[in-house]
Amino acid sequence: MTKKKGKLRAKKVKKIVISDPSSPLVFVDIALKAGSTMDPEGKEGVSSLTASMLLRGTKNLTAEKFHEKLDDIGGELFLGRYMESTRLVGECLAENADKFFDLIEQVLAEPSFEESEFKKLKNQSLSRLKDELSDDDAIADRRFQEYSLAGHKYGRLTGGSLESVENISPDDLKSYYDKFYGSANTIFSATGGLSKKNLELKLDRLSKAFNNDVQEIDSVEAPKFPKGRQLHIIEKPNRTQSQIVIGAQGIGYENPNYHEIIMANHILGGSSFSAWLMKEVREKRGWSYGAYSFYRNAKNPLYFMASTTPSNKDTVGAVELILKLLKKFSKGKISKSEFDFAKKSLVNQSAFLQDTIKKRLGNKVSEDLLDLKKGFFDDYQARLKKVTYKGMLKAIERHLNFDDLYLLVLGTPDEWSSELEKLPKLKEVTRTKFDEQP
Repeated sequence: MTKKKGKLRAKKVKKIVISDPSSPLVFVDIALKAGSTMDPEGKEGVSSLTASMLLRGTKNLTAEKFHEKLDDIGGELFLGRYMESTRLVGECLAENADKFFDLIEQVLAEPSFEESEFKKLKNQSLSRLKDELSDDDAIADRRFQEYSLAGHKYGRLTGGSLESVENISPDDLKSYYDKFYGSANTIFSATGGLSKKNLELKLDRLSKAFNNDVQEIDSVEAPKFPKGRQLHIIEKPNRTQSQIVIGAQGIGYENPNYHEIIMANHILGGSSFSAWLMKEVREKRGWSYGAYSFYRNAKNPLYFMASTTPSNKDTVGAVELILKLLKKFSKGKISKSEFDFAKKSLVNQSAFLQDTIKKRLGNKVSEDLLDLKKGFFDDYQARLKKVTYKGMLKAIERHLNFDDLYLLVLGTPDEWSSELEKLPKLKEVTRTKFDEQP
């Protein structure tokens, strides 16, 4: 599924700078083009733990001393861990920018990978994964991704599993860092209350302090969603509710009808009480507090997902209702008034994608990380405004087909499994335990 590549040396470092002299703050977004898809098999979670160790001490500063210095200048640093990227984002007062960038340089170029800090981090990660087993919503979301994308790198979760994290050693983190952390694989970006030239000089310094002899990131092909209708029952004892997740083939950012499909989905299961799923499941029947649908993407389309959480006695009815709504949806049975409401809602919401300079910087970085067309976020609202009712219906006809569905239901199946197994067009029925790792 991947195309192997070799060593990479940056001829020109990728920098994104937006000056805003009126801002009292400086924002940074340092983005590595490597994430969990590059984790060694059987050691999923390496990329996430490697990132976490960046903020747990440098060669010159213990973890405690590092955070004291960061607090002294009013700075903040946060980590984002994703399938195909790792991001270090932060901010500080512009007057403290020199000290702030000094700390970032140490984080990037001189992490200590102190063994005592690694042990604490590993134990915290294992505790979090154990706690997740008591969160039915988290289990359902995890198992859906793992099973529907089984065998693909996108099917491996960024945080790993109990088994994989247990296998990880400090040497695994050092190896991942040495292979991928370097200026050739990194986007350096900043904005805020310094001149553009000043920000560029600071980013140049960061890039030069960073390793420049790293392995190029493997490309990952789009996953193929399972064919036919499959029912996966995940058994967890003593549940009064079930977690329903119904998934299908996704739609990628690069699809020319992406905005039309996003608008259509807002009608089906978007963040509105007027959405079909919310009206039918919650408002009319009171089966669940919420019911939603969305498309999930990385560089490639991952999947469409609809979900809700009914009581045991309403589980069969909820599954049948969602299937009915998906069929209606795929046939484009959407009224003009529903379209008009959704369009107005999404156009208004989209203004908040770009309403601060910090967001605009982050979106520029995301465009590069996701291989999006330049200006994707700049043009997002305008593109939504151009969506027409007829255009949306044509996009639905062209792209949406719910013949291939992955139905996952987590809970205590005594009350509902026999009826669900009678659903029409089922190709396969699978049963696993909630704590059973794929």
